[in-house]
Amino acid sequence: MSPILKVQQSELSEASKIAYDAFKSIDVVKCLNGQSSTYAQMMARIKTAARLYMKLAVLVSVQTAFPRFMSFVMFVQGFWYGNVLVQSGKTTPGDVLTTFWACLIVTQSLAQLVQHSASLERGKIAGETLYQYIFADAMNESQFRIQRNRYPNLHTEDIVLKDVVFAYPSTPERPVLNALNIRFSAGRTTFIVGRSGAGKSTLMNLLLQFYSPTSGGILVGDTPFQATDTAWVRQNVTFVQQNSYLFNETLWDNIAFGARSPRSVSNEQMERSIEMANLQDTIRNLPNELNTVVGMGGDLLSGGQKQRVAIARARMKNSAVLILDEFTSALDPDNRSTVMESVRKWRYGMTTIIVTHDTANILDDDLVYVLEAGRVAASGLKKDLIKGDQRAIFAEAITDPIMARHSLGQNTIESKCLSEQSWFDDSPTNTWFPSCESDGTTALIDSKAPGSPYEKDIKFSPIPQISLREVLPIPRRKSRSGRDRSPNADDEKPLTSPDTLRTFLARGHRYKKLESEGTETITTTLPLHKTLMTIPKILNLKQRILLGTAIALACIHAAATPIFSYLLSQLFDSFYIADRHKASSIAKKYSISIVSLSIVDIFITFGMYYILEYCSQTWMDKLRARSMQLVLAQPCSWFEQEDHSPLQLTICLDQHAEEIRNLAGKFGSFVIISIMTAFIAIVWSLNLKWQLTFVSLSCAPVWYGVSKGLEAVNTKWERLSNDLNEDMANVFSEAFMDIATVRAYTLENHFRVKLADVSRRRLGVGFKRGIYTGLLFGLAESVIIFASAMLIYYAADLAALDAKGISNIVSVLTMILFSLGYAVSMMSWIPQVNSANDTATRLIKLSRLPHGSSHETSGKLRVFEPVPIEFHNLSFRYPSRPEAPILTNFSLKIPESSCSAIVGSSGSGKSTIISLLLGLYACPDPSPGQGITAPLTLGGVDIRQLHMPTLRSMIGYVPQQPKLFADTVRANITYGLDPYSRFNSLKNVEAAATAAGIADFIHSLPEGYSTLVGEGGLTLSGGQAQRLVIARALVRHPRILILDEATSNLDTESAEIIRRSVRRLLSAPRQGLTVILITHSMDMMEMADNVIVVNKGGVVEQGSFTGLLKKRDGRLREMLDVGC
Repeated sequence: MSPILKVQQSELSEASKIAYDAFKSIDVVKCLNGQSSTYAQMMARIKTAARLYMKLAVLVSVQTAFPRFMSFVMFVQGFWYGNVLVQSGKTTPGDVLTTFWACLIVTQSLAQLVQHSASLERGKIAGETLYQYIFADAMNESQFRIQRNRYPNLHTEDIVLKDVVFAYPSTPERPVLNALNIRFSAGRTTFIVGRSGAGKSTLMNLLLQFYSPTSGGILVGDTPFQATDTAWVRQNVTFVQQNSYLFNETLWDNIAFGARSPRSVSNEQMERSIEMANLQDTIRNLPNELNTVVGMGGDLLSGGQKQRVAIARARMKNSAVLILDEFTSALDPDNRSTVMESVRKWRYGMTTIIVTHDTANILDDDLVYVLEAGRVAASGLKKDLIKGDQRAIFAEAITDPIMARHSLGQNTIESKCLSEQSWFDDSPTNTWFPSCESDGTTALIDSKAPGSPYEKDIKFSPIPQISLREVLPIPRRKSRSGRDRSPNADDEKPLTSPDTLRTFLARGHRYKKLESEGTETITTTLPLHKTLMTIPKILNLKQRILLGTAIALACIHAAATPIFSYLLSQLFDSFYIADRHKASSIAKKYSISIVSLSIVDIFITFGMYYILEYCSQTWMDKLRARSMQLVLAQPCSWFEQEDHSPLQLTICLDQHAEEIRNLAGKFGSFVIISIMTAFIAIVWSLNLKWQLTFVSLSCAPVWYGVSKGLEAVNTKWERLSNDLNEDMANVFSEAFMDIATVRAYTLENHFRVKLADVSRRRLGVGFKRGIYTGLLFGLAESVIIFASAMLIYYAADLAALDAKGISNIVSVLTMILFSLGYAVSMMSWIPQVNSANDTATRLIKLSRLPHGSSHETSGKLRVFEPVPIEFHNLSFRYPSRPEAPILTNFSLKIPESSCSAIVGSSGSGKSTIISLLLGLYACPDPSPGQGITAPLTLGGVDIRQLHMPTLRSMIGYVPQQPKLFADTVRANITYGLDPYSRFNSLKNVEAAATAAGIADFIHSLPEGYSTLVGEGGLTLSGGQAQRLVIARALVRHPRILILDEATSNLDTESAEIIRRSVRRLLSAPRQGLTVILITHSMDMMEMADNVIVVNKGGVVEQGSFTGLLKKRDGRLREMLDVGC
C-alpha cells in the first residue's frame, strides 16, 4: 500500500503545483488563453492519482471485508468447539457466551482500526517526509556550528574569488562558472557586466552563501568564505534582486525588514530610506500611505515602485557590502538617475557590487568585470575598456546602443538576425479570413449566428494596480490596515479551449456547455445531507446506477448481521440439547449456514466498499474539475480577495478534495448499514422478544441527543481548526515564495515568530476541541456501554423467567449489540466527517461560482482587424479602489501597422492602459456628455462587444516580469495554443525562438526544446527567461504585440535582436503588425513611430522621439534629463 500511496501523493503534488502556478500568475494565464491547457495538465495528474487510488481501494475493500469474514468463521469455530466442551462437561454455556462477547469486542475494535489503515499510512508517509526535513536540518545546524565560526571584517577586507567552478545541483553537468577569478576591493564600487546567462546572478548567489562552489574558493582577506557564519554574512551583505519581492505586509514593514530590529525603526530612519529611494510620491498616492498592505509579492505596486521599495529596504539595512542586481532595470530614466546618484552618495567608501547592462550607471573611473560563459573575459576601468583592445567584448555585454553599434558594427548583430527572414516570409499571415480581408474591411462574426463554431466564451480579468490620490506627508507608524479589496467578482461563463480562429473553423469544433448546478452563495457549512445530495446530481447515469447498486449491496450487507445473529442463537441453542448426536447435527447445520453467509457477505462487502469508493472518487474529481474550471474563469480582482489567495485555492482543490472522499466512501456506507441494521434488528427483535427490544429503544433518545451534541460541537471547532490551518499555510507560502529574500534579510526568525503565533492559536483551538468533543464522545460511549449492560441484565432476568425462550433472547441480544457496534463505529467517524463536510462545503462553493454575466462573456463579435486602437475620453478607477482615479479623460489613437511607445513615471497608468486593452478590466461606460461614443474601440468596434478569447489570440503580450511554467522549453513557448494549431509546429516554434534571440541557447541544451525549465528543471537567468517569453508572444504571429519593458533585462546583442525582429515584423507588408512598447529605454523609444508620454492618468504629449526631445519644456525631455 505504501508504494502506491507515495506515487499517488506525488501525482497530487504535481497537480497542486500546476494549479498554484496558474493562480499565482492568473493574468498571464488569461492573456495567453491558457485556461484549458492548465486545466488539462492538472486533470491529467488528477486522473492518474485517481487510478492509483482505485488500486488502493481494492486493498482497503479486501481489508474491510476479510476481517468480517474471519470473525464470522471464528465464531463458528468457537461455538462448534464450545459445543464439544459443553457436551463433554468441560465448560458451561455461560463461559462460552462470555468468551464469544469478549471476542466480539476485540474483532469490532480491530475492524475499526483496519478501516483507518489508509489514513494511518498517509500519516506515516507525511511523518517520514517531515522527519527527513528535520533530520537534514539538524545535520546542517550541526555542521554550521562546527565549521562556520569565523567573522572577518567586511568593511576593510577584499573579497576574492579564486578559480571558482560552480554548477547548480539540478544540472551538475552544466557548470555556470568556470575557473572564475575576481577581486572585489573593500570600500569600492565594482560593476559586473555580461550577456544573459554569463553567470552574474549565480556569482551573487555564491556571495550570499545560497550555494557553495563546486571547486575553487572564496576568501575574505585570508579567511575562507565557507568558514564564516552564514547568518552573520547575510546580516552584513545586502542583496537587491533583479525582480524584487515584497511580503504581504504594510509598506512600512517591508522597508523596516531591512533593519536588525524592524519593530524599533524610527520615523527618521524610515524617512531617510524613503528619500534615498525617491518613494515620496508613490507613498502619497497609496490609499493608506505607509500603512497600506502591498499584497503577496507586492501586487499593489508597479514593477518600478517595487524595485524602489527594495532599494529603500537595502538602505534601511545599510550593510558593509551591498549587491545590486539590475536594480534600475524597472525604473524610468528620471528615477533611475536620481536613485543611482543617491546610491553612490550613500555607498561612498563602502563595498558595493553592481550587476548591470546599462553603461549609463558606470562612470569612467569605475572598475568593471566583463563575464562571458562563467569566466572573466575582460576587466579594468571603464575608460580603459572603451578604448582598448577589449572594447568589443565590453560592448557586447552592455545596453548602450551607440557604443554597441560603433564597437560591433552593424553587420555583427545583423548577421545573427538573417535567419529570422524565412520566418517572416514563410509564416502564415495574420489574415484571419482572407475573403473578409480582401476588401480591406473589418470582419465581424456574431457568435450566436446559426452555424457559428463558437458556443462558449471565456473571460479575462484585471491585474492589480496602484491607486493614485493625494495624501499627507509621511506619518508616524500606525497600526496595519488591510489592502483594499474588490467587491464580488463579475459573473462569468465557463472557460473554453484557446485557439486561433482558423484552427477553430478548420476543425469545426463545438464546445460543450458546462452544466450549472446553481450559483447560490454558500456562506456557512452545508448540512451533511445537502452535501451528500450533491453526489447523485453530479454523477452520470451509469455512475448513478453503480451508486444505487452499492446502496443495495449495503442493505444486503446490513441484513447479514441480524441473520447471523439468528443463526448464532440457534447454534448456541444446541448447547442445551441432551442428545449429543442431535446437538452435533444442529450445530453442524447452523455452522455451515453461518460459513455460507460469511462467504456471500465477503463478496457483498467488497463490492459495496469498492463501488462506493469509485463513486466518491468520481464525485470528488468532478467537483474538483468543475471548481478548477470556474476558478480559472474568475476575474483577477476575484483573486485579490482575502479568502481567494493562490495557496488557499490550491489547498481547497487538493487537500480538501481528498478529504471529502470519506463522506461517501466510508461514512456514507456506515450510515446506510447502521440504519438498515437497526431497522431490521428492531423489526425482527420485536417479533422475537418485544420486551427486550423496547428496553433497548428506551436508550435511543439519550444516545441520539449526545451524538447530535458531539456533531454540533465538533463542527464548530473543526471549522475554526480548518481556518487556522489555512492561515498556517499562508505563512508557509509567504516565507517560501521567495526564500532568497527571506534568507538575504535573515527574516527566518520573523516567519518563525509569525508561524509560532498561528501555531499557538491552532494548538489552543485543538485543546478546546479535544476537551469539548472528548467529553461528549466519552459520554456517548458510556451511554452505549450502559445500554449494553442494562440489556444483558434484563436479558438475564428474562432468561430466568423463561428458560425455553433463551434462544430468542440470545438472538435479540446479539442483533442489538451488533447494531450498537455499528453505532460506535459511525460515531468514531464524526470528527473526520465534520472536517470533510466543512472542506466539502468550501469545494462545493467553488463549484457554484457565478458565471455568464461578466464583461468578458458579454461580447459576442469576432473582430479580425483589431486596429486601429482608440481611447475616447476614458476615465477609469479600479473596482477595489473606487476613490482613486487612474485614468482621467484619457484619449489616444494607435494606428494600424505602427510602433507606439508609452512612457511615463512609475504609477502613471501605463499598465492600466494595457490591462484595459487586454480586457482584464471592464471598460467603463462613456462619461457624461460623451454621448454614445465607446471609450475604447479596436478596429472601430466597442471592446465591450468583442469576443475576448478571439481578441486575445491576436495579441502577443510580454509582461515586465517573465513567467515560466514548470514544463519543457517548447511547452512554455506554445503555452495556451491548441495542440492542433498550425502555430504549434516545431518549425514555427524554432523560428519564434530565433526571432527572440534564444534559439542558440536552446540548441546548446542537452535535450533542446524538450529541456525542463522552471521548478524542478533548468534554472534560467532573467534575460534568458525574458527571451523565452518573447518567443512565446511571437510564436502566435499576433496582430498586436505588447512589450512591457521587454528588453530591460537583456544584453546588447539580445536586445538588438529583439528590436530588429520588431522592425522586420513592422516592415513586412503582409504582417500588418501593430507594436505597443511600455518602456523607459531611449533606444526603444527611438525605434517607435510615435511616443506617448503619460502622467497622472492622461496623455501630456506625444509625437516622434526626436520631435519630443526638441521641446525645451517637454515632459519626455525632462524625464530623460537631456541637456540643451
